Amino acid sequence: MRILIVDDEKLTRDGLIANINWKALSFDQIDQADDGINAIQIALKHPPNVLLTDVRMPRMDGIELVDNILKLYPDCSVIFMSGYSDKEYLKAAIKFRAIRYVEKPIDPSEIMDALKQSIQTVLQHQAQQDSNVLYAKEAVSRFAQRLTHNGYDMKSDTLIDDAVLRGSINNSTIFTTCILRIISPYNVIVDRSNLSSYLENFDKQIAKWHLNEIHFIKNDSLIVLHIYGNERPEESVVSKIGTYIKSVIPIELNYFITFGKTVTGPSKVFDSYNSAAILLQSSFFFDYGSILIHKSSPQSVSSIYPHEFLNDFTEAIREKNFLRARELVETLYRSLKNNKTLLTNVIKDMYYKAFLQINSVQYDLKLQTENAVSDSESMLDNITNCIILNELHQMLLAKIDRFEEKLQSTPKETSTIFLIRDYISNHYGDYSLSIKDISDHVRLSFSYLCTVFKTETGETLNQYITNYRIEKAKQLLSDPRNKIIEVSSRVGYADNNYFGKIFKKIVGITPSEYREKELGRNTSFYVLKKK
Repeated sequence: MRILIVDDEKLTRDGLIANINWKALSFDQIDQADDGINAIQIALKHPPNVLLTDVRMPRMDGIELVDNILKLYPDCSVIFMSGYSDKEYLKAAIKFRAIRYVEKPIDPSEIMDALKQSIQTVLQHQAQQDSNVLYAKEAVSRFAQRLTHNGYDMKSDTLIDDAVLRGSINNSTIFTTCILRIISPYNVIVDRSNLSSYLENFDKQIAKWHLNEIHFIKNDSLIVLHIYGNERPEESVVSKIGTYIKSVIPIELNYFITFGKTVTGPSKVFDSYNSAAILLQSSFFFDYGSILIHKSSPQSVSSIYPHEFLNDFTEAIREKNFLRARELVETLYRSLKNNKTLLTNVIKDMYYKAFLQINSVQYDLKLQTENAVSDSESMLDNITNCIILNELHQMLLAKIDRFEEKLQSTPKETSTIFLIRDYISNHYGDYSLSIKDISDHVRLSFSYLCTVFKTETGETLNQYITNYRIEKAKQLLSDPRNKIIEVSSRVGYADNNYFGKIFKKIVGITPSEYREKELGRNTSFYVLKKK
């Protein structure tokens, strides 16, 4: 807190400064002047919280000084000192709301009481100011949020008055809504309660282009800014605003910046906000840190679903042609980047199926982990949590890399076991698949075949066939388009009831229960209509 002591007698000033414990009163800055004119010069450089001044001084007396100081700083607290007790000066002290009129010679206890009261008054004024600022700030935030409602009518809205904005916003005001979405990586902690701090000097920056702004925080991750002025901003200005926002966001954060279309009048702000929100949805196809600006005539792009990808990718994975698999994934990525009309969930579903194909082949080759179910759940969570297409793309490439590494590091099984597994993977859907069929294929006797397989793998051939069919059934049941009776048929069971018994024996639940459980996890990708 700062105090300015004004008295033409140096002895008085020095005595006050030397004999009062200013630090105990919370004063950390003490200025002094010998008359009113010098006091004003000091006050212009260092605004005082408290003014302790003599009344009668040369050049400018205390009454005139206080008049000038209160015009500059209305909340400054005043204490008069004087050896004269005439009524006119007392009336002046009352007029200027002086806390205390202290007579000379000064009584230390009396001046201490006056200073304490002055401090209390200053603190009350500061608290009231803080409260007023906070109230106005909250009103501005609520008003900014209200502008995003369709059909907003400014005439009947008193909130604009609480926000003290009616003088600067009218039906001719030009608005452009900007949305800043903050996405914090898993290893970065963000104080979401203080997101506005990133834009602390934003209003000063855009004032260069004769623009103002109001904003609000939505869902702890979005800052919605309504940038407004009397003239339509050029696209180059909008781009510069986006670049400035980028410059103030911490480098460790991921984010997107979108600008909606420019509109006229508060009632049209919804259109600007809505177009910015739509752009934000398309941010899935862009990299973090992108600035997306609404175009009045966007280029029309046809929605082409890459139907052949999954078939070609599955074939490449089954043939262990990893170079071909990566080429297909890269081609898919480029195709999707240039085709922004596909729904995000459709794309995630496509990638999810690609991951499942890799898991399926790994299972066939006994490369799948023991925690196959939890691995699938984790994979689904990771896909669901992907914010941008590139994250999906990198995840799938990494999955292919891990598959290839596993394959290369796994001891090669005998050619006989490989032929057996390969034959089963191609014929597990045949109702009539038998051990005799397999023995004929590998040219071994029935008994020798069973002995070799059990010795090499640790399980009987019948167990392997049954487990293989059930794993395939689980994959098919995860897709709601496959009926349960069709699933049993596709995995080699002519009798649906028998399939159900075997499935429950191995999995622990019925096929329908398993489907319900799986679809509960996959709601990000499928929408089911209950009949």
